[in-house]
Amino acid sequence: MFKTIVLGIFLLAAAGGILFSQQSLSMEQAIFEANLIQVKKPVNSKFIRPFLFGHEAFYADLFWIDSIRWSVERGMPGLGTYLYKTLDMVTDLDPRFEQAYVWSSSAITFSVSSDMSYKERVLAANEILQKGWNYIQNDTEGWKHFSHYWMIPQLLAFNYGFELKDKEKALEYNQALMSVPDLPPHMKTWVAGLYRESNQKEKGLGFLEQLLAVETLQAQMRMTDDEEVKTRLRGKLLAFYKS
Repeated sequence: MFKTIVLGIFLLAAAGGILFSQQSLSMEQAIFEANLIQVKKPVNSKFIRPFLFGHEAFYADLFWIDSIRWSVERGMPGLGTYLYKTLDMVTDLDPRFEQAYVWSSSAITFSVSSDMSYKERVLAANEILQKGWNYIQNDTEGWKHFSHYWMIPQLLAFNYGFELKDKEKALEYNQALMSVPDLPPHMKTWVAGLYRESNQKEKGLGFLEQLLAVETLQAQMRMTDDEEVKTRLRGKLLAFYKS
């Protein structure tokens, strides 16, 4: 099975990284077959990288687009595992693909999956978000960020604080969020208040946490076109509005 993936990737790479209209169908089919195999068997990006001839970012885009297509598939077995493996590979191939990190959180967490529990999906999403955040912290070259890249630490704070009930870890990422350039002003105000009041046990702390949670969920709503995911996000929002 792994040989099939390598062969499929090699055939794609041999095209020189350029899509022609007459080749698009066969390339799509090759990716489709590779993804089906990947659901059952993990693929490490280091094994396929030599066959991409420097076009890693290009193929990361292709696999990400294909994962978007599969994310709305209701009957696909192992969907949660598939999305995690694919997005892990995508972000290995292109570690600066910040939009994929952000999208992965709602795509994995709210996927219609029978192979992973909800907590397992949150942890899987956190792994990918953490990988992106670590890369950003260690990047010494400097480059233009995705407009919503600040959502990476925001989503980590939300997942730890509200999904996993780890307030200490959530506070760590909320603090990190304060230092992110181009953070929207209202987010900076909320997080500053949250951090300032974290040791005071006041009612204001709970209020700020609620606002931060609502903002995070609304931002996730804006980042997805999947109606199933939106429905689940609306359900979570409703719970916060009623509390």
